[in-house]
Amino acid sequence: YDLDIEPYKVRAVGMWLAVEENLRASHSFRGSHTHHSFMASHGMNRAMTAVETKFLNSMSRDLTHLASRGGLAPSLGHTKEIEEVFTIFVGGSRGVILVGNTGVGKESLVEEMASRMAADLVPEILQDKRLLSLSIAGILAGGSAAGSAERLYRALSEAAHSGNVVLFIKDIHSLVGVGLQGEAGAETMGVDQVLSQALENGQFFVVGTTDYKSYARHIERSPLSQAMTRVEIPEPNAEDAVLMLEARVPFIEAKHSVFFTYQSLEKAVVLTNKFIHTSHQPEKAHNI
Repeated sequence: YDLDIEPYKVRAVGMWLAVEENLRASHSFRGSHTHHSFMASHGMNRAMTAVETKFLNSMSRDLTHLASRGGLAPSLGHTKEIEEVFTIFVGGSRGVILVGNTGVGKESLVEEMASRMAADLVPEILQDKRLLSLSIAGILAGGSAAGSAERLYRALSEAAHSGNVVLFIKDIHSLVGVGLQGEAGAETMGVDQVLSQALENGQFFVVGTTDYKSYARHIERSPLSQAMTRVEIPEPNAEDAVLMLEARVPFIEAKHSVFFTYQSLEKAVVLTNKFIHTSHQPEKAHNI
């Protein structure tokens, strides 16, 4: 029989079922095993040579720890970009900056990296490492430029000494222009310079995100443009946007006791592409 069903739709539904099955399996596993109780309370720290990072922990969120406990939604549709990031790290670079419009899924890409790291599905250079989301608000709190630089330097110092840290810095352009004031008010070093020097010394890995305007306005003239490799994150096409929605749907269904069909997700993408032109996929379809 010819059911007039396009092959990519069949693949998409199959991937959706696989996501839900993996979520059920992970929740079942956590419910019947207690091995997580032996892990550090602040997250994974399986590199036995790593040192304690109390201040860094207070200024960050451990994404690999959340992923290991099923606390992050799965991500679909970013395989190419994730592999590009891995290739860059394996090639010797220590910094990657993801550049794309707001809402295209840069943060979900990073969360998928955390999930792969928690499952050891990453290159050897990233195994036994923690992916920490650094709090920019915590670093810049207080309004003092010197205090901000000091807090960042302290966090980076702990990351360097730990030896098992990958830092995620959302909106990394926020660090540009924040300076450390020296004697007589003379600016001696900017926060972005501190981070750039740490990357050039190869002390840890950093993944940052920004949009095109902020990259052109702030990053291009900053030392970060030389210390970090730029990776483009384009807006997904309609097919990939549906895949990205599929990955998020199980969490929405569980939270609100609703059920979505494939057709409803596809229609959400089609209609938002037609009528909403001020934001980007998959965020605009997710928001409706």
